[in-house]
Amino acid sequence: LGIALHVRGRWPGGKDSLAAHIALRVERLHLHELGLMDHPLNVDGEWQADVALSADQFGHFALTGDSIRLSNPERSFLFDELITAARVGKDSSSLSIESDALEVAYTTNMPIDSVVPVMRAKLLSYFQADSAFAPVSGRHMDLRVAMPNTEWLTGLVLPELQEFELK
Repeated sequence: LGIALHVRGRWPGGKDSLAAHIALRVERLHLHELGLMDHPLNVDGEWQADVALSADQFGHFALTGDSIRLSNPERSFLFDELITAARVGKDSSSLSIESDALEVAYTTNMPIDSVVPVMRAKLLSYFQADSAFAPVSGRHMDLRVAMPNTEWLTGLVLPELQEFELK
């Protein structure tokens, strides 16, 4: 296990914003041996992140990965691209992930603290009568997920994943 972490930032004074740049280099992280996975999975690579949090409930997070490798004893996968950005505001939030194996685009015009209860209600509505979920007028949530190289993630990260479809 080899990890190097460097954090450089500005600590807020009064109503200033907190801003930081984080650089992380991992030479080999054995997630199974750390008890984080049920099966062997190793991670190595370099990540650069910028974080900004303001006193007026706004936050921004950007992460890029370079030479990120997922591996187990049978196979490995090297990401050519990993770019993540997230923004949180008083009344909206967004998340974007672009990589060789996973693409996520999420936006909402709801405060972040109300997103989880609304998502929970929506997911539960799939298993209840049609009238169980009533969306709030004027609020929206858009989530798009694509896995261009499904076998890379499912074979390494979720080897026992079963296909299912929700309509």
